[in-house]
Parts: sequence; C-alpha cells; structure tokens
Amino acid sequence: MKALNKDTYICSTVRHLLFSLYKAQDSNNQAVIVFFYDFQSIEPQQLDVTQLPDNISLILVNRKSLVKHIKKSGLIGRFILFCSLRGISISNSTMSKLVNLLHSYDSNFNFTINNLFLFNDNNKMSRLFRLLNQSYSMIEDGMGNYIEHKVESTPKQVLRYLQGKRPKYYVFGEKDQCKEIFAIHPDNLPKSIIHKGEKLILSKDKVVVDTIKACFRFKGIPGFSDNGLIIATQPVFTEIKDKLISDKFFLTIYKTIISLSKERGITPVLKLHPLEERRDYESLDNEGIEFLSSKLPLELYLLSTSEKTNIITINSSVGIGMEEYCNVYSLIPDTKVSDYIEVLSEYEIYRDNLQEAISTQLSKIKPLSTQ
Repeated sequence: MKALNKDTYICSTVRHLLFSLYKAQDSNNQAVIVFFYDFQSIEPQQLDVTQLPDNISLILVNRKSLVKHIKKSGLIGRFILFCSLRGISISNSTMSKLVNLLHSYDSNFNFTINNLFLFNDNNKMSRLFRLLNQSYSMIEDGMGNYIEHKVESTPKQVLRYLQGKRPKYYVFGEKDQCKEIFAIHPDNLPKSIIHKGEKLILSKDKVVVDTIKACFRFKGIPGFSDNGLIIATQPVFTEIKDKLISDKFFLTIYKTIISLSKERGITPVLKLHPLEERRDYESLDNEGIEFLSSKLPLELYLLSTSEKTNIITINSSVGIGMEEYCNVYSLIPDTKVSDYIEVLSEYEIYRDNLQEAISTQLSKIKPLSTQ
C-alpha cells in the first residue's frame, strides 16, 4: 500500500504538542505528530493517543533510543546523523535509508511528509527530519523566536560569515529552507525574518479543546482562589545571562511578585516553564507558594477554570490567543519586547522601577468582592 502524505509535526515539549494538536485539528489534512517525550521526562502513559480525531495520529518516541537505533545501522546511520547535525543535504538513496530506519524503529512511521512543521529548527530531532523535506514551516517556541541568539563558537562565526550570514548572532527560522513562521506576535519577529511571519490562531471550539484535554488526560482544576494569580516563569537564555549582573535576578523578580501580591491579598501559585528544573526554585520553598505541574502546558489549566485566570509574566506568549480564559499582565509590554534584554537590565539596576512595574500590573487585578 502506498504511504500516505501527512502534515508532520516534530515536538519536544508539551507546549509543542498542545500547539500541534490545535493546528492539526484546524486542518482537514492527514497529520502525524511525533512527540519526543523524554526531552521533558514525560512518561508515555501520561498521554492518551486513543482519543484523537481520525485525521491525526500521535507517535511517542524516545529520542535517545531512536538515535541509538540509527547508529546501530553502521556507517550509513552515523553518516545520516552527521549530515543532520551539520545541515548537509543527503541523496535520495540515503533519504530512503533514513525512511527505512524510522519505519524499522516504529512501524507507525509509514507515511511520507507533506508539510513539515518544526518549533526549534536547530534542535537535533528537527535537524534529522529536515533531511526528509526540502522546506518546512515553523510554529513559535516562545521568547526564543523573538530574540537574537549569540553564536559562541569562533569556527561557526567564520562559517556564517562565509555563508553571508551575521557571524555573531542567529535567529530561529533564518534558514532559506524555512518558508513561514506561525507566531503569536508575527510583527515582533526579528527584522531579518519578519517577512515569514504568519499569525498563529488557537481555536476556541469546545470539540478541539476537549480533544486536547483528553490527550493530556487532564481532569484537574488548579487549587487557587478566584482572585488568585499564576506566576508564569520563563528560562534564562545565555543571551540574557550575559547582560545581567546576577544569574539569580529572575528569582528576585518572582520573589518580589510573591511579596507584593500577598500584600494586596492575592494568592500566587508558580508555574515553571517546562524547560526549567524544580530544584532551581528551592529558595522559594519558604515563601509558602504552590507549584503547578511543569509537565502540563499552562493552557490546560486555563481551559479548566470557571472564571478568568490572572497570569503575570516577565513577557512570554503564555495565554495569548486564549484571552477568553485569562488576563495576562506583563512586566515588559509587547511594544517593548524587541528591547527585552535592555529593559531587564534596567530593572536589575533600578529596583524601584521593577517594583513599580510589578505594582502597576498587580493593581489591574480586581479585588474578589468586585469580580
């Protein structure tokens, strides 16, 4: 039987999976979502692959196991992995070998790629699947899409210069192979790729939402009051750390939010970004604050509340497109997101400005008696 052409989504995080489920349901195309569950240490049994629409299939893959399987094939497998890491195109015969290796690893890889959707086109699994398609589209991966990333390696800087690229910085989606970028804020993408931007829209259809909740086996409701507050954290990229005086400044921000919110009678809970480790927040244990599961997308909590949820963040795409379910308060407004690092540096030096920014956002949260 001839393999079906399918839209293919390559996911490494639960947020990737959630956005893929949204976008795949928004299309009538046959789709397959490949989720590398071990990247965030997700257990396969935490997901239910049986409740998906007929046009969508979900393949759960252990990336370390897949790489080991490819290496076992000998020189050809190692050559394929080498090419994927270096961004080198492979011949049709080598491509066929890769297809066979994927199928022998998991028989569910019985399709050909129609449209390829990636989130971070530089991670190892994205690079592997890029070998199978001449072009791809990107779906935003959060703040990483909106900032320039520093190239640390001198040889890489030289290579980029010879390729006619900016030697010291790169941005997600800069490759010619990337045709479009579906983003929450397409107008805020870096100038070099802003022409690729397309608006990412999340459906509010109940059937779509229920399907997503079923896939994550999500039945719980967050344990905070109607005037509660979710503090949504975000990872500190190297590019940001290089511009800050202290690596702990983000923790200082969250501690200040906790303190000022409690003064206003607001009960905060903390939702860690899935790429962050709980142990990095041990200093907050004495603050008496609840931690929501980092293994679930924050959006699932929003979908399960009877009232609008309050979220405060430094600036991230969390909650955007789901305004029906939440109020998002950002310390750095979207109009200044292109100056994200500069604003953070200013907050670190002028702490009164940071406190004022937090107080201003908290003042927008209506007291319980007026809700």
